[in-house]
Amino acid sequence: MKSDYVLIVDDDQDAREILSVFVRSMKYAYKTASEGASALKQIQSDVPSLILLDLMMPVMDGFAVLTRLRSDPRTRHIPVIVVTACSQDQINMLKLPGVKDVVQKGKLATLRNLIPQYLQTELKPPEPLPVKDKPASIIHMN
Repeated sequence: MKSDYVLIVDDDQDAREILSVFVRSMKYAYKTASEGASALKQIQSDVPSLILLDLMMPVMDGFAVLTRLRSDPRTRHIPVIVVTACSQDQINMLKLPGVKDVVQKGKLATLRNLIPQYLQTELKPPEPLPVKDKPASIIHMN
């Protein structure tokens, strides 16, 4: 079952809280996981629309999470944005399967632009439906 929410996966409680407040301020639903295994368990029961994933986590890191996501036909389509403390040089060297973007932690302006691109919803309310033209009246001339 697919749900419209962002899954935030980070072992750092402060980072999870910052991203949670940020995603909530953009009016998106979210859930959090503090490590890779619990994220995968969450995803199996409730597939998110987008994942914000830290790479460096104990036990199961973001690399292992990505490998598992991409090997499962149910989850390989989920867009992933890696949110990491790695330097820009390290980010450029990363070759991660299925990662849409890599953003350094703290670059919230970059995330603000990226998140709506990967979610099907928009930040603004939907446009009103156009009013259909009424059929032209028939005028009788005598």
